[in-house]
Amino acid sequence: MNPDDESEATRQEPDSRLKLVSDGLVFQLKLMADGLRDVALVPASIVALLMGFIAGGKDLGLYFRQVMQFGRHTEVWINLFGFRRHNATSDAMLKPLEDKILDKEQLSAEESRWPAFQIAGFNQPAS
Repeated sequence: MNPDDESEATRQEPDSRLKLVSDGLVFQLKLMADGLRDVALVPASIVALLMGFIAGGKDLGLYFRQVMQFGRHTEVWINLFGFRRHNATSDAMLKPLEDKILDKEQLSAEESRWPAFQIAGFNQPAS
């Protein structure tokens, strides 16, 4: 192995570790948002169905379709797996957090050794 290859691999390792931590945190936040949405949609859909039965009329499924539409909109916004690339998603909201995690200018050499502690807000262990 060429010594230049070693130094390049060493330089890339902290960046790729920070990127992995950042990606993992963003995914966890999106999973939480998706889970909370699902928990809210279960009773909302049941209430919407009951309201349709009770209200009667020509369009029994009106309220239920509104809940479904809300679910579709929030699914697009949460963008759990990152398929959508426009700004109307949670990615736009989480981008500043991700940028802060990945901002190499703000990380000292010591901080970069403990990115998980820094990101989680814990004090770093004594060296």
